[in-house]
Amino acid sequence: MLPVIPYLNPNLDCYESIVASYLRWIGYDYTMLFENCWGLFFAADIDDDLPRPLEKYYGIKAKWFDVGTPLDQILTEADLKSEPLIVSTDIYDCPWIKAYRKHYFKHTLLALDIKENNLICIDPYFSNRIQSFNYEDCCEELKFGVFEEFSPRRDENPDFLLQELKKTVNSYNRADVFANVSNVERFLLLDVKTEPEYLEFSFDLIMLNKLAKNRLNFSNVLRHIGNLSKSLCFQRFIDRFEELSATWSLTRNILTRFFLCDDIKDRKRVFELLASVSDKERCLCGDLCEYLNESA
Repeated sequence: MLPVIPYLNPNLDCYESIVASYLRWIGYDYTMLFENCWGLFFAADIDDDLPRPLEKYYGIKAKWFDVGTPLDQILTEADLKSEPLIVSTDIYDCPWIKAYRKHYFKHTLLALDIKENNLICIDPYFSNRIQSFNYEDCCEELKFGVFEEFSPRRDENPDFLLQELKKTVNSYNRADVFANVSNVERFLLLDVKTEPEYLEFSFDLIMLNKLAKNRLNFSNVLRHIGNLSKSLCFQRFIDRFEELSATWSLTRNILTRFFLCDDIKDRKRVFELLASVSDKERCLCGDLCEYLNESA
């Protein structure tokens, strides 16, 4: 079995967790995966035009096989003795997760070996243990992929990292992508009653949680570049990203309470926090953009 150690980090989602685990296995720091995570949900048009960080900084891409391709055929191209296999599945089919055979939600695993009809996997999002996944006993269709290296890594080149960070932040600032953060309320299904047992699968709460975590992930990007460059100090911006993360977390918590208690005061408080965080995000983007351009 491949010796890939599951990397548990509460700021990463399931796919990010397996990518981080893979990068650590080959000796890379995964921090630059999050170079454009700040704009998630607000800068989709811009981010769609940017190279994916896994490709840009690590020279690696995920190659996916067509849905329905038999595993036997895939294993003629993907050798589990030397490279892990990405498995796109559903939590409904993962017996080590409490939602097994109860709830549907897309999920990603990393297979390290195969024994009979079981893939031996890691699932860092939910567990630090090796798991056995019966790929023939799935209700949802599986999709498989592999990581392919196609160019040298560039995640430790401070000049390149700073250049790319400037491009990203300047593109966000020019488009004023954070001006309408308060409009995130239009995505919130506040008129839909969410039962307590379904809260962990609520799109609203997942989105707000992701926004909170990505502020921390982006602050780590700044810390990483600052440590490599030696000439830049991002600490005051890192502090502000951590404050923003706390505000997004508070918003999520109050929204959770609203779903549980249906108190109109909580609904009003959510909208107040969204208006406040919109101004803070916009100011931070402008200030960071100015600092980066002056450092040229």
